Amino acid sequence: MIWFAICGVGALADAERRPVYKRAARTVAGVYAINQALKFAVRRHRPRLEGLPPLAGTLSGLSYPSAHSATSFAAARMLSPALPVAPLYALAIALALSRPYLGLHYPSDIVAGAALGAALAELRS
Repeated sequence: MIWFAICGVGALADAERRPVYKRAARTVAGVYAINQALKFAVRRHRPRLEGLPPLAGTLSGLSYPSAHSATSFAAARMLSPALPVAPLYALAIALALSRPYLGLHYPSDIVAGAALGAALAELRS
């Protein structure tokens, strides 16, 4: 949701770059949809560690690939023509790395999500 908020505020505040923000929001939505389809195709379950419950809730019990990672790297790529690159990718990395910390993903889920999001965004740019 943070990426949609950034796109919405950007589109309202920066009329000249509004098309960049709108395209980024559409890309994030598309990447999310493709990511969910892949999750249901792969059907990898989230990590379960005895005595260490996840620190956040999820929409499903499926983990591969990480939607947070995929949408974050897609958003960073798509927003880079309008906003400084370093903070965009810093946020994308922070969001992606938070997922294993929260007990919701394996590291490979994060890598696959980042690759998926970056690749799909590159196809849209």
